[in-house]
Amino acid sequence: KLVTHKSHPISAIQKEDLTMRELVQKSSPYILVDWSDESKKWQKTFVNNRTDSIELPPTTALDMVSSGIGVTLLTKTTAQSLIESGTIIELQPVDSPKLYREIVLVSLDSEESLSSASISFLNVLKSISEKF
Repeated sequence: KLVTHKSHPISAIQKEDLTMRELVQKSSPYILVDWSDESKKWQKTFVNNRTDSIELPPTTALDMVSSGIGVTLLTKTTAQSLIESGTIIELQPVDSPKLYREIVLVSLDSEESLSSASISFLNVLKSISEKF
């Protein structure tokens, strides 16, 4: 999800024909987050030497956007609670592709050799996967 703070200037120009290029140029700054090679490559097609942009880890990008600074690409799970609370808003440029992040889980013959933290992590992934 492309998101920004509800009071960021770009939130006032939400329109049906907002393009990704226009969004990046007016984001001040555009915060590039490296979720995957595909998403990074896609984001960089809109960033050039004259673009006000910075590359940050996801949690820092979320902190900045939550404070009213910039626009960034976050995962649904990272952004959802702040979108629901109204702190940040989702931006939907007309030329934005549906992005997704793949998770791969290697099958194990036995969970006996795993730590309790690893088993808990696997149980969380299993419960999430059942929702899809």
